[in-house]
Amino acid sequence: FGDTRVSQPKTSKHKLLHYLLPTPPLPPPTMNFSKIVLALALLAGANAAKDFRPTASVSVGHRNIGSGLSADGIQGEVQLESEVSDELKVGLNYDHEQASGGNPIKSVFARLSQKMAGGDVDANLEMNMGDNQLAGDVTYNRNGNQVVAHVNSGNSNVVERVELSRDGFKGTFHTGSQNVDLQAQVDLDSDTNMLVKMSQADNAASVEINHNLDADTDVQVNLNPSADNMGANVEVTRRLDADNIVKPRFD
Repeated sequence: FGDTRVSQPKTSKHKLLHYLLPTPPLPPPTMNFSKIVLALALLAGANAAKDFRPTASVSVGHRNIGSGLSADGIQGEVQLESEVSDELKVGLNYDHEQASGGNPIKSVFARLSQKMAGGDVDANLEMNMGDNQLAGDVTYNRNGNQVVAHVNSGNSNVVERVELSRDGFKGTFHTGSQNVDLQAQVDLDSDTNMLVKMSQADNAASVEINHNLDADTDVQVNLNPSADNMGANVEVTRRLDADNIVKPRFD
């Protein structure tokens, strides 16, 4: 896709995240994404050892069936998918109702799995034929670390946000606002779990503590440090029997 990359944030509070999160190369804004998908499919097909045998999923319905059956009332969606190779699947989504508009194909998609730089790359990309915009996720896993880039060609930054996660930690960098969300989850003991969330955009943080008292009783404590009285509330979940649960809450 070339060497165009998201520019480094200027403020110091983003420098650490900028170096931690590898920024995927971005395509030029004028690039025709339909040509990318088509070229990818043709290239893989030319080198594939397998037969090109698509599978189909069909969903059929009818509008206002009380007034009688007619061809105009038929609603149908078809998804065709073919395993071009062990690493690549391509397909399309067909909508019968759109046929009257001249283009019954709603979208085309590609799913790619490949080894890269000692890790696993999984891309799930779909192009809407109505606006020719490409969207989806590109995921990279290596040694317990996961990086997910959410892409949308209709966005000025193409990469909308990047998520880095490992074990109970997750950090999200929003490229448009250059804000960061952090989330950490940890087991305090075998019966107690704590979840901490921080949002730079909202200038807010929250703490959630879940404790298992016994087989039938759970307690959840929620705290909001920026609110009055720390926004504390307690919710108790008590299972009375197989069909009945009570959940009193104390603010």
